[in-house]
Amino acid sequence: MRLTRSRTAFVAGLAAVAIAVAGGVYAASGGAGPKKPVPSAVPHMAVFNDASRAEAPEPELASTFTGGDEQANQAKTHVLARGVGRHDSRLVAFPSPTGSSVCYALLGRTPHDPAMSYCYQPLAPDNPAAIRGEHFSAVALYSNIDGKAGTQLFGIAFDDVKSMRVNVAGAWQAVPVKHNGFYLDLPNVAQADVGTVEATLSDGTVQRHDIQTGG
Repeated sequence: MRLTRSRTAFVAGLAAVAIAVAGGVYAASGGAGPKKPVPSAVPHMAVFNDASRAEAPEPELASTFTGGDEQANQAKTHVLARGVGRHDSRLVAFPSPTGSSVCYALLGRTPHDPAMSYCYQPLAPDNPAAIRGEHFSAVALYSNIDGKAGTQLFGIAFDDVKSMRVNVAGAWQAVPVKHNGFYLDLPNVAQADVGTVEATLSDGTVQRHDIQTGG
């Protein structure tokens, strides 16, 4: 996994089998034989068709992602959220040319702020059982900079995710969802206190992801 611009940072919530690819993290399972085609996730994320959210490729991501697939489509970078949290951060995302992979990143306002990037394939048929079929991807980034400790929960979600919440130290907190992105700043909260993230879909289905176990 790729951590950038953070003096002291720790991230959890990704699948245990995630492997580093192109400077980010790509979730995939092992096994021999030809890979099945992975459907595009773009039709499930309206933000990628929203011209008002489009933004020039991020210089930091240009140096972070060196793989051809991700690098080629950074021209389709879209902003999911601006000016969020203690670090006045931005949450951005872009799909691969085929749309099968989605990369998202939290970028701080200054080079000293915590930042992180992650790439995955939402609809890959060989995703680990723990994340297969999830309509959202959540990570929890812990940092302690100049004595200011805390965790930032963020990620990307399909259009049908209508509401989200997270269990923090035994208490549920609402997580705002907008433009297919979500973000919650948790000052002075240890990463170990961030537990289950729960998403309610438009059809009433409830999906849960345990940040601590990755499933």
